[in-house]
Amino acid sequence: NKPLKIVCGIATFLHLGLLALILRILRIFNLAAQKRARRMGSISSDKIPAIVFYRKDLRPGTPSWCLVRDEIRQALELYGCFEAAFGGTQLHPEMLGELEKLFGLPSETKNKCTLNDVFEGYNGSYSNMPLLESISFDDVPVIERLQSFTDLMWPEGNSNFCDILCSYVRQVSELELMVKRMIFESFGLERDFNATEKSTSYHLRAMRYMAPKTNEPNLGIDTHTDASFLTILNQNQVHGLEVQTKKGEWISVKPAPSSYVVMIGDACMAWSNCRLHNPIHRVMMRGDAIRYSIGLLSYAKGITQTPEELVDEEHPLLFKPFNHLGYHQFIVGEDRKGLKHASAMKAYCGV
Repeated sequence: NKPLKIVCGIATFLHLGLLALILRILRIFNLAAQKRARRMGSISSDKIPAIVFYRKDLRPGTPSWCLVRDEIRQALELYGCFEAAFGGTQLHPEMLGELEKLFGLPSETKNKCTLNDVFEGYNGSYSNMPLLESISFDDVPVIERLQSFTDLMWPEGNSNFCDILCSYVRQVSELELMVKRMIFESFGLERDFNATEKSTSYHLRAMRYMAPKTNEPNLGIDTHTDASFLTILNQNQVHGLEVQTKKGEWISVKPAPSSYVVMIGDACMAWSNCRLHNPIHRVMMRGDAIRYSIGLLSYAKGITQTPEELVDEEHPLLFKPFNHLGYHQFIVGEDRKGLKHASAMKAYCGV
């Protein structure tokens, strides 16, 4: 009887010890998960606003125009971005299909697009963002510029790529100008729009994010705001774009296949004297699918300054007049010294 009690006692002791070990391991895993969640940020169930542009009689001065203009103003004040259903849906799959062909070219071909300018070049190796590959070039509304890039990538010729890219840039720049005009009108600054329209340049950035082949979130592109005035994004249906709210929560942006994402950049935030919000955003990759996206970013040539109509006792002037292209050079250069987001604009031209 006594040996049996001893055996039972040892078994109970071992059982309790094993249980304690399991609980300790679970606690360690739970703490690690909580730490990872804090690092990644909580994902909100909220959605960015969706605005429909293909409405009847969407012309300046019409009720439809005024309605869309008010929706845009509210969206950009609260979120700094919105989903735009603009039409021309056939261009989306065609453009994204051409992106696959572009990134499928040999590395030696893509490297011909050298990083010789802050706006231009191919980068297939980001040390802190290993999933990302990008190709950038400027002056995209100029057809000769697009043809020159096409000839560089396909010396034997690729008229289909050039034609689709030209049509795409034409349509998206039309959307950019419409949104910008509505922003100016919403502040009663219609007279300033014409001068701004003539001094706008466009920069195009194509991106490929390789699949991490895991369901755990992997960084595609780090948290940032855009240096642009406006950014218009298009993507395939591999989601990953996340936008941070003013409360610090992350919204997973999942636009419809035929929609764009319109986003405020640092320059528009400064121009509006912080009345419009430039959202922090990132790309988080999961799963086995490759993500393709393309962004059209608008920049103002010359000097940009806050209109006097947007400065009052409640909204004191926050930024001095600034050179927009100079600001872009500042944030990609050594002068930035690790500054992020709105702090970079404040360091560059804050009052």
